[in-house]
Amino acid sequence: MASILAVIGFALSGCSSPRHYWYHPEKTLSEARLDCRECYNQAVEQAAEDVADEYYRRPREMQETPPWSSRSDRWSGEEFEALNESTLWGSTHRENLFRGCMTSRGYSLTSEKELDSTIRKSSLRAGKVAGQ
Repeated sequence: MASILAVIGFALSGCSSPRHYWYHPEKTLSEARLDCRECYNQAVEQAAEDVADEYYRRPREMQETPPWSSRSDRWSGEEFEALNESTLWGSTHRENLFRGCMTSRGYSLTSEKELDSTIRKSSLRAGKVAGQ
Protein backbone atom coordinates (compact mmCIF):
# COMPACT_ATOMS: atom_id res chain seq x y z
CA MET A 1 0.00 0.00 0.00
CA ALA A 2 2.81 2.40 0.87
CA SER A 3 4.50 1.76 -2.48
CA ILE A 4 1.29 2.61 -4.33
CA LEU A 5 0.99 5.88 -2.42
CA ALA A 6 4.63 6.68 -3.15
CA VAL A 7 4.09 6.15 -6.89
CA ILE A 8 0.96 8.31 -6.86
CA GLY A 9 2.73 11.04 -4.89
CA PHE A 10 5.66 11.00 -7.30
CA ALA A 11 3.34 11.19 -10.29
CA LEU A 12 1.47 14.16 -8.89
CA SER A 13 4.49 16.08 -7.61
CA GLY A 14 6.88 16.55 -10.49
CA CYS A 15 5.14 15.55 -13.66
CA SER A 16 3.33 18.74 -14.47
CA SER A 17 4.67 20.52 -17.51
CA PRO A 18 6.41 23.87 -16.99
CA ARG A 19 4.57 27.05 -17.84
CA HIS A 20 5.49 28.74 -21.09
CA TYR A 21 5.19 32.41 -21.92
CA TRP A 22 5.30 34.34 -25.15
CA TYR A 23 8.42 36.43 -24.63
CA HIS A 24 10.27 39.08 -26.65
CA PRO A 25 13.39 40.42 -24.94
CA GLU A 26 12.86 43.96 -26.24
CA LYS A 27 9.17 44.33 -25.35
CA THR A 28 7.52 45.56 -22.19
CA LEU A 29 4.75 43.57 -20.57
CA SER A 30 2.21 46.14 -21.87
CA GLU A 31 3.49 45.73 -25.42
CA ALA A 32 3.43 41.95 -25.09
CA ARG A 33 -0.14 42.03 -23.81
CA LEU A 34 -1.22 44.27 -26.71
CA ASP A 35 0.52 42.09 -29.30
CA CYS A 36 -1.04 38.98 -27.78
CA ARG A 37 -4.53 40.50 -27.91
CA GLU A 38 -4.06 41.69 -31.50
CA CYS A 39 -2.75 38.31 -32.65
CA TYR A 40 -5.57 36.49 -30.87
CA ASN A 41 -8.26 38.73 -32.39
CA GLN A 42 -6.75 38.39 -35.88
CA ALA A 43 -6.53 34.62 -35.48
CA VAL A 44 -10.15 34.32 -34.32
CA GLU A 45 -11.41 36.43 -37.23
CA GLN A 46 -9.28 34.68 -39.86
CA ALA A 47 -10.09 31.19 -38.56
CA ALA A 48 -13.83 31.96 -38.65
CA GLU A 49 -13.53 33.11 -42.26
CA ASP A 50 -11.48 30.07 -43.20
CA VAL A 51 -13.94 27.65 -41.56
CA ALA A 52 -16.78 29.28 -43.52
CA ASP A 53 -14.78 29.04 -46.75
CA GLU A 54 -13.98 25.40 -46.02
CA TYR A 55 -17.71 24.71 -45.58
CA TYR A 56 -18.61 26.34 -48.88
CA ARG A 57 -15.93 24.37 -50.76
CA ARG A 58 -17.82 21.16 -49.95
CA PRO A 59 -19.97 19.41 -52.54
CA ARG A 60 -23.32 21.09 -53.20
CA GLU A 61 -25.38 18.34 -51.55
CA MET A 62 -23.47 18.81 -48.28
CA GLN A 63 -24.05 22.59 -48.37
CA GLU A 64 -27.81 22.32 -48.65
CA THR A 65 -28.23 20.95 -45.14
CA PRO A 66 -25.51 22.38 -42.93
CA PRO A 67 -25.42 20.65 -39.54
CA TRP A 68 -25.77 23.88 -37.59
CA SER A 69 -29.09 24.76 -39.28
CA SER A 70 -30.80 21.40 -39.02
CA ARG A 71 -34.59 21.68 -39.05
CA SER A 72 -35.07 18.84 -36.64
CA ASP A 73 -34.30 18.86 -32.95
CA ARG A 74 -32.02 15.84 -33.33
CA TRP A 75 -28.90 15.77 -35.41
CA SER A 76 -27.83 12.71 -37.32
CA GLY A 77 -24.43 11.25 -36.57
CA GLU A 78 -23.21 12.60 -39.92
CA GLU A 79 -24.39 16.13 -39.10
CA PHE A 80 -22.79 16.03 -35.66
CA GLU A 81 -19.54 14.67 -37.12
CA ALA A 82 -19.41 17.45 -39.72
CA LEU A 83 -19.92 20.12 -37.06
CA ASN A 84 -17.39 18.52 -34.74
CA GLU A 85 -14.87 18.32 -37.59
CA SER A 86 -15.25 21.99 -38.49
CA THR A 87 -15.05 23.03 -34.84
CA LEU A 88 -11.91 20.98 -34.23
CA TRP A 89 -10.30 22.17 -37.46
CA GLY A 90 -11.26 25.77 -36.67
CA SER A 91 -9.76 25.75 -33.17
CA THR A 92 -6.57 24.07 -34.38
CA HIS A 93 -6.33 26.53 -37.26
CA ARG A 94 -6.92 29.47 -34.90
CA GLU A 95 -4.12 28.29 -32.62
CA ASN A 96 -1.75 27.93 -35.59
CA LEU A 97 -2.64 31.41 -36.84
CA PHE A 98 -2.07 32.84 -33.36
CA ARG A 99 1.32 31.12 -33.01
CA GLY A 100 2.33 32.34 -36.47
CA CYS A 101 1.38 35.91 -35.64
CA MET A 102 3.27 35.95 -32.34
CA THR A 103 6.31 34.35 -33.95
CA SER A 104 6.25 36.83 -36.83
CA ARG A 105 6.42 39.64 -34.28
CA GLY A 106 9.56 38.17 -32.78
CA TYR A 107 8.11 36.32 -29.78
CA SER A 108 9.12 32.84 -28.76
CA LEU A 109 7.53 30.42 -26.33
CA THR A 110 9.84 30.45 -23.36
CA SER A 111 9.75 28.22 -20.31
CA GLU A 112 9.15 29.98 -17.00
CA LYS A 113 12.43 28.50 -15.78
CA GLU A 114 14.31 30.28 -18.56
CA LEU A 115 12.94 33.72 -17.68
CA ASP A 116 14.87 35.98 -15.36
CA SER A 117 13.13 36.60 -12.04
CA THR A 118 12.82 40.32 -12.89
CA ILE A 119 10.66 39.59 -15.95
CA ARG A 120 6.99 40.41 -15.38
CA LYS A 121 4.37 37.87 -16.39
CA SER A 122 0.69 37.96 -17.21
CA SER A 123 -2.02 35.49 -18.20
CA LEU A 124 -4.51 36.43 -20.88
CA ARG A 125 -7.31 34.56 -22.58
CA ALA A 126 -5.03 33.85 -25.54
CA GLY A 127 -2.07 32.71 -23.48
CA LYS A 128 0.66 33.75 -21.12
CA VAL A 129 3.00 36.65 -21.94
CA ALA A 130 6.12 38.05 -20.35
CA GLY A 131 7.98 41.33 -20.73
CA GLN A 132 10.17 43.94 -19.10
